Amino acid sequence: PFTFYLLPFTCLSGADIFLQLKSGGRKTNIFIYPTDNSKLSADIQKIVSEDLIYSGIFNLISLPPDQLFVKKLDFNKTDRDIAVANGIDTVVKFEAKTKSNKITLSGYCWDVVSAKKIFDKEYKYAEHETRKLAHNFSEDIIKSLTGQLISFSSKIAFSNTMSGNKEIWCVDYDGKNLTRLTYNNSISV
Repeated sequence: PFTFYLLPFTCLSGADIFLQLKSGGRKTNIFIYPTDNSKLSADIQKIVSEDLIYSGIFNLISLPPDQLFVKKLDFNKTDRDIAVANGIDTVVKFEAKTKSNKITLSGYCWDVVSAKKIFDKEYKYAEHETRKLAHNFSEDIIKSLTGQLISFSSKIAFSNTMSGNKEIWCVDYDGKNLTRLTYNNSISV
């Protein structure tokens, strides 16, 4: 069992960080499945998978190549049988498309035992906001399954001397998108 608390903190960008996840039992076995083979969907699947693993409350399940789900945004008997045989508790399917520099993601989540849809939602973001879209999708998956609010779009501000001077930097919660915020060439704290 673990408890992880990250208390409210406001970064330079004004984003609030709120994360409170508690685990007292078994992790939920989840399967994330894009219904197409595009690079965009692969990128989104990777980000969502990393977010869900980072939360500490999910086991990400992979399927053998001979046990593939139907490439449709539904959850049929074949999908359910495969999920049950592989110990999957929750199935997430999504489809991502780009058109006119916009990404549209249609995401669906099902409980395997009851075969009931937990949620379906459509997301629209600018094409350069793939990470933001994926993080928002992850947040909605966790909220619908746990009732907990979480923010994967949080930033961490810190001072560091990697530029040769002590400057202020900002990074996503997962260490991606490192950005230098100050250029004072002196001590910044």
